[in-house]
Amino acid sequence: MKSSRTCAELARTSEEERQAKYYNRKWLGSLRVVEPAGYDNFLVEREDVSGDPERFIAHVSFLVTYHTPVASLQRVAADIEEQLLHEDAAERQANGEAAAAVVRAAAAPDTAAASASGTKRRERTVASPAVQWGPGELLVELRR
Repeated sequence: MKSSRTCAELARTSEEERQAKYYNRKWLGSLRVVEPAGYDNFLVEREDVSGDPERFIAHVSFLVTYHTPVASLQRVAADIEEQLLHEDAAERQANGEAAAAVVRAAAAPDTAAASASGTKRRERTVASPAVQWGPGELLVELRR
């Protein structure tokens, strides 16, 4: 029984070491696309630990985009600010109604309110997908 356990433990550790070289990757940080460099290749730049820029060429299959253009970010920020103001107004209204209910009679109303605001938002929270990327605005992550 002991020999079986030691063999199984040895096999498990060797398999973990083998898989570690495939799955345990250090994150390099975000990369900025500087310019196209031929067919499906891009010149990308990242900052070193010391802060020095490092440039290299990467194929598109190794890049994953995760940031959006500046124009889209500004629109999303405005939408979030509007949504927070809308929620704050609804919360104030709900708190005011709760305080008034405590002051008034102790009887509960016959019907419950459907929602605090009662209106739908008219604008979308996400920007249009037709926003064009500028060459200096594309940030990517290196996928291995």
